[in-house]
Amino acid sequence: MDADLSHPPDRIKDLVAPLFAGTADLVVGSRYVNGGSTPGWPAWRRAVSRAGRRLRIR
Repeated sequence: MDADLSHPPDRIKDLVAPLFAGTADLVVGSRYVNGGSTPGWPAWRRAVSRAGRRLRIR
């Protein structure tokens, strides 16, 4: 969760629901999984994010 609220706090319930239901031991939230998105991000922000991800992978 970022302080700038770029991750909507109201989605936390959905994220942790499998933990409380006992159907998962671990949950991970990511905008890079299928169905993830970056709504409202300008092209430069998406490019910086992709570049950072590539550097991290190496």
